[in-house]
This record gives sequence, C-alpha cells and structure tokens, in this order.
Amino acid sequence: MDVEQEIALRIRSSIRDHLALLADPAQQRQYERDVPNAVVSAELVCIWFDDIYHPESPDHHRAFTSAEMAALEDFNTLFDDVTRRLGPIYDLTELQAHGDWSRVCQAAGEVLRGIPAELPKVDAPVKLTGK
Repeated sequence: MDVEQEIALRIRSSIRDHLALLADPAQQRQYERDVPNAVVSAELVCIWFDDIYHPESPDHHRAFTSAEMAALEDFNTLFDDVTRRLGPIYDLTELQAHGDWSRVCQAAGEVLRGIPAELPKVDAPVKLTGK
C-alpha cells in the first residue's frame, strides 16, 4: 500500500468510526463515562465538522466512491441543519432527548452501512479541478 492509499484508508476509517459513534447513543454515553473531562455533545459535532469531514480534500476523494461522497454530503447537510437548529447543547442526555438528534443517529447508521471498511477500487488517479 502506498502513502496515498494509507492516508485514504485512515480518512475512511476515521469517518466510519465517527459515524459508528454518532449512530449509537449507548456508545456516546460510554464515551462520556470513559472521558469524563470531555464535553461529549460538543465533541460529537466538532470532530465531524472541524477534524474529519473535508470533502474538498483530494485525500478525502481517494477514500470514497462518488456514491459514498454523495451519501456523506447528504448526511453532512442533515447534521449541519440539526446542529444549527439545536444550537450548543453541553449535556449529552439533553442532546439525546431531542428527536432531531435521533434523526442524526439514524442517518449516521444508514450512511455507515453503505461504506465498507476497505478502500474502493479506483482505475485512475483522482484529479480535482477548480475550487
């Protein structure tokens, strides 16, 4: 595996791991127990938007098929809409009580099921233009 493939695999793995966390409220509560100093509700949001979801990155494009990228974009739009509507919530129990958060959890699980762990096969290098 070359360096670009290794980076793409790490991105893919990070996205899948975070989707799994977002999809599972019990895992979110376990995270809160395991890391008591963390504001888990904020981390669930910030990790996605600040740390791991970068669809403009060529490495990100190497990590996912176009169909997977479209599913991730749809999820990102929903997640962004929900977090903007809810505003900052610093208590995980309060966050999980919102019906909109349940929509995020469900959508994360659906996207995760459509993204296998292994890298997609590509026939040619990805070339990005513009932006």
